[in-house]
Amino acid sequence: MIEWQDLHHSELSVSQLYALLQLRCAVFVVE
Repeated sequence: MIEWQDLHHSELSVSQLYALLQLRCAVFVVE
């Protein structure tokens, strides 16, 4: 199940930010 969270960038913790960046890299990787 997908869980949506609508957060302002200032509300993100450092670990959440890095997790998002890691996911983004995983999704948009070009091989």
